[in-house]
Amino acid sequence: MPPVPRGGAARTRAVALLLSPLLAALLIAGPASAAPLDRTETRAPVSAEAPAEAAFAATVPPTVTGEAVVGQVLSAVAPTWSETGVETSYRWLRDDVPVAGAPGDSLLLTAADVGHALSVEATGTLGGAEPVTVVSPPTEKVRKIGSLLEVSAGSPDQGVVLLTVTVWAADDSAVAGTLEVAEGSASVAPAVAVVDGRAVVTLTRVSPGSHTYAVAYRGTDRVDGATQNVTVEVRGPVAPALTVSASSPGIGKAQLVVRVIAPGESPVGGTLDVREKNTTVATLSVVDGTATYSPSGLTPGGHDYQVHYRGTSRILAADASVSVTVRDRTVSALAVTGSSAAVGKLVLRIGVTAAGAKVSGGTVTIKEGSTTVATRIAVSNGAASWSASGLRSGRHTYTVAYSGTTTVKPASVQVPVTVQAKVKPTIGLTGTSPSAGKVSLTITVTAAGQSSLGGTVKVKEGGKTLKTITVSRGKASWSASKVKPGKHTYNVAYSGTSQVTTGSATRTVTVRKPVTVKEYANCDAMHKDYPHGVGRSGAEDEVTGDTEPVTTFFVSTALYKANTKSDRDKDGVACEKR
Repeated sequence: MPPVPRGGAARTRAVALLLSPLLAALLIAGPASAAPLDRTETRAPVSAEAPAEAAFAATVPPTVTGEAVVGQVLSAVAPTWSETGVETSYRWLRDDVPVAGAPGDSLLLTAADVGHALSVEATGTLGGAEPVTVVSPPTEKVRKIGSLLEVSAGSPDQGVVLLTVTVWAADDSAVAGTLEVAEGSASVAPAVAVVDGRAVVTLTRVSPGSHTYAVAYRGTDRVDGATQNVTVEVRGPVAPALTVSASSPGIGKAQLVVRVIAPGESPVGGTLDVREKNTTVATLSVVDGTATYSPSGLTPGGHDYQVHYRGTSRILAADASVSVTVRDRTVSALAVTGSSAAVGKLVLRIGVTAAGAKVSGGTVTIKEGSTTVATRIAVSNGAASWSASGLRSGRHTYTVAYSGTTTVKPASVQVPVTVQAKVKPTIGLTGTSPSAGKVSLTITVTAAGQSSLGGTVKVKEGGKTLKTITVSRGKASWSASKVKPGKHTYNVAYSGTSQVTTGSATRTVTVRKPVTVKEYANCDAMHKDYPHGVGRSGAEDEVTGDTEPVTTFFVSTALYKANTKSDRDKDGVACEKR
């Protein structure tokens, strides 16, 4: 659009020719300005004493920069004047109509500008010259901010549709307004608020199947509307998985366990019918997806059942079939072992199985010959046991009879066992005469399979009992003094225990005479009286290498002191010899 001149000397002259000479003279020389037309125009006063300044013009018109979108700012680019020093002022026009309150070289576009073209009017002033006004070419019509919808759709539950809508608009991070959701010509959500660019729509009682919805954002005074279609598959009642497991837990008994699994449905309820030969034999409630049918008194053999699940408002009906063989009474098997861990004691361990499985229930009776020795021994988890003590040692034969149960037949078996007898002990007896008139006995008692034996021993000489001694951990000892020197024969009699028989041992001890203290000429002379040497009390034979020390030397401190010259290694033992 070419620049449009507004006012100036040429226009003034044209007006003056049309007016009366007096009015023309006033317009040329007088101080008053002409009345404004549709736009404000001013004219510089001309002095009566001086001629008017030369006219100036715009060689390049003003222009407008910026995007014609609500919320954007338009800027005026000043015209190029034919003279320098021109002061330029601006006024904005909306479809050639001045915009109220919009001076300056920039303009913020608002909703009032939508659908209108904007231009800027630039007025130049130079000294006393007539102001010159030119207008820029108009912009394209102002439009709103474009919007874009992003819609996600799902069916989180049966008959439910969830639409999540995001409204995007450039330079607007908090889009508001409302939107409408329609299916075909029917509005299903007429006015849903958009807050911060988001809206959530939940539709209920929607029929199962495919549905297409039109989501229409209505826009605002700043943001354009937009429409987006979305298709969603709405969930309906689900098809369940129906499984039936069958077993026969006992004679004439069956058990059907029905499980109903429906994807996304928990807990699963409802009812089901159990039929046999087209006859309903049970109607059961389904609790947490499970129902159990446990009939009894059935005829052993094969049974065929049909299960019909009736379904619910959310779960479809379903059918399943199952066959089960009802058990008959099974044959039992007995396994009996006997052990005798101690004298007179016996343990019988009985195992009861049927068809290879451990049996619980029923009782066991045990007889020896015609004598019942135990009865009503309970069977649990396939096992029973019987223990006895005080039995006669040797071989015994017992009859073990199992009573059976309602599902397991009776059974019996004979088992021979041997009851352990007492073991014989081994009596160890040593005796010494450590000094004149003294005797000392050491007793040990051992027996096969026994440890830490107790009991008592009697020490006798001839027919006289000298002492009764307690055996502790298989050991006992006895000593006496003022015994007549010479040979004495002692007998030790062991009393035995509940597991060990009696026993005895005999030992002859030579009791020493009183010691005569004398000095021997050499070791050969000493060895005639004391073959192993003489040592003081508490002395030990000191040896080197692998030599065994002498421990059988005669102990007498007084006799040793009389013969210290014969203790060559000074270990307290004189003339030691093995």
